[in-house]
Amino acid sequence: MASTSAKPLNVQPSIWRRSLSVWQRVLLLCVVLLLAGWSWWGGEAGAVRSEAEFIPAEAVCEAALRQVFDAWVAGAAAGPVAGTAPVVHVTDSTRVKQRPLLAWEILGRVPGNAPGCYAVRLQLDQPREERRERYVVIGIDPLWVFRHEDYDLLMHWEHPMEPVSGESRPAVSGEQQR
Repeated sequence: MASTSAKPLNVQPSIWRRSLSVWQRVLLLCVVLLLAGWSWWGGEAGAVRSEAEFIPAEAVCEAALRQVFDAWVAGAAAGPVAGTAPVVHVTDSTRVKQRPLLAWEILGRVPGNAPGCYAVRLQLDQPREERRERYVVIGIDPLWVFRHEDYDLLMHWEHPMEPVSGESRPAVSGEQQR
């Protein structure tokens, strides 16, 4: 009985199979898929989003601020505000859950290191204090609400360094301790 696995005569592999190894073909396919996904995600090939696209309209900024401060009055800690769409995330290093917010008022847009900067009057309790703070609102989804000083620290990659538990802070002067 004759074998049924006959090979076609004079058929040469394609140019792709002769010139590229299997791994090179896989890599080429990955690059093509990556470029196709990148152009689809960005809307256009090579499209660059401007900073202005991430600055919400004034009404959106004020609505986000209202949601943030209403949540604080209700006792919520800094972080994502529950039940918001788009998600609103607040970053405020001076805000502690144990310090209640009694009342607040948005005073309006003010100059700052970001276009969406607002002045807000806060009436805090325990101890009772009135403060005026600036808050920055940026983003699309999520919307980020930063206390202005926290935003500045983030833009400069700075933050207060906390000592590791059990460690004491080094001396401030340039002299070595003996």
